[in-house]
Amino acid sequence: MVAKAKGIDSMSCGTDAGSDIPADKNAVAAGLRRGVDLREHLSRHVTSLVINKGDLFVVMEPEQGELIKARHGRQIACTLLGLWLKPPLPYLHDPYGKSPVYFDRCFGLIDESVERIAREIKLAQDD
Repeated sequence: MVAKAKGIDSMSCGTDAGSDIPADKNAVAAGLRRGVDLREHLSRHVTSLVINKGDLFVVMEPEQGELIKARHGRQIACTLLGLWLKPPLPYLHDPYGKSPVYFDRCFGLIDESVERIAREIKLAQDD
């Protein structure tokens, strides 16, 4: 949702989640505080995606990246979301089921990281 707001063609998925599960109530509340409406958001498992050449997976935890590469091939482009932070934070724990305070903190880190990724994509497109 944040990436789409920045003009990035993107979708959200999980490596551990089922499909068609509504967003956590704390995620919905944290999103609304940021102007992002997650009330209609439903989970999607990574195995349901059609992967195209040039797609970039952005994961929160190193294990998620390894799982995606194991399932879809080592050639898949993958980065850790937290590596785009200053200072880098290679492990961002999934906030699902956590407190509203943790969701706010995590969403702030996501916003910051996605902003940096969006800038890099724009720079690459401008070259």
